[in-house]
Amino acid sequence: MAVIRALRDNDKLIDNSEIEDVEKAFERLGYSTDDFDFKVEDNTDYSFVLHHIKSTVHVTFKPKGIKRSYQAGHQSTFAAELERDLQSGVFK
Repeated sequence: MAVIRALRDNDKLIDNSEIEDVEKAFERLGYSTDDFDFKVEDNTDYSFVLHHIKSTVHVTFKPKGIKRSYQAGHQSTFAAELERDLQSGVFK
């Protein structure tokens, strides 16, 4: 399975199970992770003692420059949304 380093490097912001789901989707759908650029932006409000981890994952399909952003973290559906976009051909 292809490892998406930018997501793995931010495992404090994105749950490991979501990262694994994204990596499996890429493999299952035949996409190369090398064709994509991933950037993770921390949007967590740390001013509260109890805070929910929130981030934005910016995904770019390098061959065509197609960009999408997904909310990740507490109560997000990041992995499912990205997989849906992969399946529907958004990045083609």
